[in-house]
Amino acid sequence: MQATASYNRSGIWVTIMLSIIAALVWTLAIHRMGIGHTEVSRTNSILLTSNRDRLRICVQSYHPQVTNDQLSSFVRKSLARIQDHPDFYRSGLGTHAPVVDVGCPGPPRAGMPGFDWQDGMAPASSALVTSPSNYRVFVFVVSSDKVALPNGHSFWSTPQELYCYEGRCGEVTTALYIVPEELADLELASLRLAHAVGLWVDWHTRQMQSPIAKEDTR
Repeated sequence: MQATASYNRSGIWVTIMLSIIAALVWTLAIHRMGIGHTEVSRTNSILLTSNRDRLRICVQSYHPQVTNDQLSSFVRKSLARIQDHPDFYRSGLGTHAPVVDVGCPGPPRAGMPGFDWQDGMAPASSALVTSPSNYRVFVFVVSSDKVALPNGHSFWSTPQELYCYEGRCGEVTTALYIVPEELADLELASLRLAHAVGLWVDWHTRQMQSPIAKEDTR
């Protein structure tokens, strides 16, 4: 009788433990499913979307004279300069160390079918994404003819990713275009990179300034 009772108690405990393990496995599976389907939201931060915890920039060269390593080194030097912008840390960009990765998860949109050569704008249909990348800026090196406009001028940035959330659509990732000759002008590249990440630039004086400071001096 004692052996039978002991066996029954053991069986009950095994059943309970198996039930607990099954519940834990199911809870973990549901949690993972939830993570996998979490929708990226728009934010009011300078990084613009909830899937970005720091400033991330990807670089890719589409010109035979410039390697990805050369471009990466150049962008890192430009990034070091824009960290002197009065709003770099105030905006939250300096909370975590910025990242520069070689290789972008999408091609340049300049010159794609439907590209607006009048204003240098990518077609909304090609830039619209269902989930934005982790990168705030894509930096491309291209030949000068890729960024030349019919009026003789050239453009240096276009929307790379447009994202819609809760009925509001807008640019969340910017493409910055550099031609090989501009790699000799670190100052200009730094100003353009600062502008691309959302920092204010005074183009009349070619200086990185805070719009708050400018208002205070009036």
